[in-house]
Amino acid sequence: MKAAPVAPFRDSREYLAAELGWLDRALSLLLHLFQQREGKTEGQGLFLSQKEAERLLSQRPPADDPEADALRASLGRLRKEIFSRRKAGLEQGIYLSLPHLAHLFQLSPIEEAALIVALAPELDPKYAKLYAYLQDDLTRKYPSVDLILTLARLQGEVGPQGRFFFSSQAPLLRWHLLHPIGETGLPIPRLNQGVMLDERIVAFLLEIAQFDGKILPYLQPVRRREAAPPSPVAEIVSRLQELISSQFQRSAAPARKVVAYFYGAGAADGRGVAEALCEALKIHLIEIDLTALHQAAVAGALPFGEGLRRIVREALLQPAALYLSGFEKWREEGKGDASVMESLLREASWLTFIEGTQPWVPGALSEESLFLPFALSLPDPRRRIEGWKGLMKQTPAAMEKAEVESLSLRYRLTLREMEEAMHLAQDRAALRSPARPEVKGDDLLWACRERSQIHFGGLARSMTPRASWEDLVLPEPLLQQLREIEAQVRHRPQVFHDWGFEKKLLLGKGIYILFMGPSGTGKTLAAEVLAKTLGRDLLKVDLSAVVSKYIGETEKNLQRIFSGAERSDAILFFDEADALFGKRSEVKDAHDRYANIEVNYLLQRLEEYEGIVILATNFAQNIDEAFSRRIQMSLDFPFPNEASRLEIWRKHLPKEAPLADEVDLGFLASRFKISGGNIRNIVLNAAFLAAEAEGAIGMAHLLQATRREYEKMGKLYTESEFEIPAASMAERVASKRRSR
Repeated sequence: MKAAPVAPFRDSREYLAAELGWLDRALSLLLHLFQQREGKTEGQGLFLSQKEAERLLSQRPPADDPEADALRASLGRLRKEIFSRRKAGLEQGIYLSLPHLAHLFQLSPIEEAALIVALAPELDPKYAKLYAYLQDDLTRKYPSVDLILTLARLQGEVGPQGRFFFSSQAPLLRWHLLHPIGETGLPIPRLNQGVMLDERIVAFLLEIAQFDGKILPYLQPVRRREAAPPSPVAEIVSRLQELISSQFQRSAAPARKVVAYFYGAGAADGRGVAEALCEALKIHLIEIDLTALHQAAVAGALPFGEGLRRIVREALLQPAALYLSGFEKWREEGKGDASVMESLLREASWLTFIEGTQPWVPGALSEESLFLPFALSLPDPRRRIEGWKGLMKQTPAAMEKAEVESLSLRYRLTLREMEEAMHLAQDRAALRSPARPEVKGDDLLWACRERSQIHFGGLARSMTPRASWEDLVLPEPLLQQLREIEAQVRHRPQVFHDWGFEKKLLLGKGIYILFMGPSGTGKTLAAEVLAKTLGRDLLKVDLSAVVSKYIGETEKNLQRIFSGAERSDAILFFDEADALFGKRSEVKDAHDRYANIEVNYLLQRLEEYEGIVILATNFAQNIDEAFSRRIQMSLDFPFPNEASRLEIWRKHLPKEAPLADEVDLGFLASRFKISGGNIRNIVLNAAFLAAEAEGAIGMAHLLQATRREYEKMGKLYTESEFEIPAASMAERVASKRRSR
């Protein structure tokens, strides 16, 4: 007679209920056997040692103990029934959470039993009471390793090696499925040590959708892609999709794991590749910032190894592909622990993406993995224009074609950075007009400027230039040189691309300018005028933050500055440049050697930079000759003569400022031989003195401010220098009144 078909479990809850039903009977049998022990007296502890468990469970129950006999028989029947229904369900494709978890982490039946025993008190407090009773301690409400092994023996034979299922290298503890309670750091928990189920595993077994709370702070949000990825992202996505499809080869899992490594200036666009590929494959994507995870480990919030394993576990549980950003910074700060990353790649989910900056290959490539490095460069202007237009189709934006082209040339962003800038511009537009937010050119320009600041990390300050040609007071030959620099920048596309000069130059395609002259003669102002005329930001380098006493840190800081400037196409301005571009010295000790290495690196990086670099110095003779040879234009800013000083005095006084009739700027220009920077300070301080006196700016205020400026400069003076003949002053006042 043909046996009736076995009814499979309908879902995970029904299966877990059956396992808990078996656990109930197993606990009943244990309680009954404990009560039959010889010499049992009331109040005696009922904790069962390993030897006692083996003796009691291996013996046949006495003939006069039908209850134990019935419990044993029912346990065996129920175990076979659960096994048959579970097998039938899996064959029919019914999802059961515990068998799936066992498959993911290669768990044995004993380890599965451990999860059931640990899960029980999370669902019903009666189990906590039973465990405390059996372990002879009302405070021990979680099962011990010994109790779990005792219960597991009721399912089958468990040898003396059973405790090694709870070692730190076995799946239960290695994947943090269970946690020992109390003392930590032991390779194997003690037999009487309690264990509890990880909260994320409880949720997984009950099919509750949630992330691991311990790694949630380090997850990066992944936006769902609303449009097709731009080229060349689409090309890489297509190649990877074809490769992955061939790896499956009619099986549920790929034959080999795929690890894609993105590096280069455009590595950030690797996330766009990952998003588009996961969208096409209909799988989730988890992004983790390795740098944030490392900083958490340094702060003692979460050990790095545990955090990394939890991330891999989360990707396996989802299931999801894994995207690791901040790889290069983690290697620098974390001392590049390659073994941690290689272990991760061996055990990670079948699709992993890594975002770095420099070329990298794992030290030991596994035959089970495909490692695919992709060098991503910054998009060219044409692709940036296409990227902006594509983003504006998805967002209400009012921008002219010329604005889009100007933005594409001015900021060399990756496609991912462009998306982030657009979201930032949307937020600004919403603040201006909540009802109908429409992104304008100013919004996007501001967003791009803000977005590009993150590349500098406090090493440089981006200044929005405001000065114009009218603000400069310089000799005509010097003004002509500045206009020639402007012309060079404007005609670079024509000369380099259209006329083919780019093919003749491997390095040195940038414009390197030296501004020489005493302090306050207009070097910074001239750089600001050039930046405003060319429609670019002025990036002023903070030398105090760049130069470091630690070996190699100065070079890293310079690399960050140059890379950031390339993205924003800003003008790099090094004030007091002789401190960084000074002459190399004879090597007498290690300090000299490393100082020369910094200068050599700067020379190399300067030649590679294709933008505009302005060096300003008061001591041109201190600049290294190698830098001087690379300088294309050298401008000498002279100390202003009397006529120039008079013009500077006039330009520094705003039209709105009240000026007394007695003020004689000509007298000030002829009497005090000072630079434009000093004049600016004097005028401003005089304005504050006048405001305190509640009157117009007069000669007394200007002379007092000049006296203070002399004292600040340490310049000697006599009181007679600040005296004006009374007759001359009266004549000047009368002359001004007649001119009105």
